[in-house]
Amino acid sequence: GCAHAQLHEVVHEDGTTIPPETLCYLDIPASKTFKAFVKPVAVVVKERIDAWLKERPVNQAPLVDERTGEKVSYLFQFRGKRMGVGVINRTIIPMLCAKAGVPLDDSRGRITSHRGRASVVTALASVPQGMSLMELMQWSGHSSPSSTLHYIRIRPTKLAASFVKADQMSVSDPPT
Repeated sequence: GCAHAQLHEVVHEDGTTIPPETLCYLDIPASKTFKAFVKPVAVVVKERIDAWLKERPVNQAPLVDERTGEKVSYLFQFRGKRMGVGVINRTIIPMLCAKAGVPLDDSRGRITSHRGRASVVTALASVPQGMSLMELMQWSGHSSPSSTLHYIRIRPTKLAASFVKADQMSVSDPPT
């Protein structure tokens, strides 16, 4: 499959550890703009992928990747062809939203595959201990930081805290 469980403890450079099965790794196939890579995602992603694999049409033969020439089993393929973004956005996502009881639209508009991805990138950047620009760029598969910057919205409180931390003038003793 395209999602693999994290089997071993991961030790972060600061010494903190991530216990086994806290996350999983998602294989992202090569595209026109980037090479194949692996990204860490929440365990629930693997659970949902496994559920989709049980529901999608069976006996999907691997396809030949046009870029690499390798045989690849795509998550969304049917009758020997990859499903395009249009099919995913007009058919798969509405079907999954209906099944989950989630509306197709929200305050920002229609729910699409890109919206989902953009929301995740924005969330990963926005939490207090969020990912750095370079980490987000690599996680997203972007080849340029400018592509990733589009998704980053810094909260005013974070900006203020970062400013105080960085501004040596604000922490020096006032003149007497």
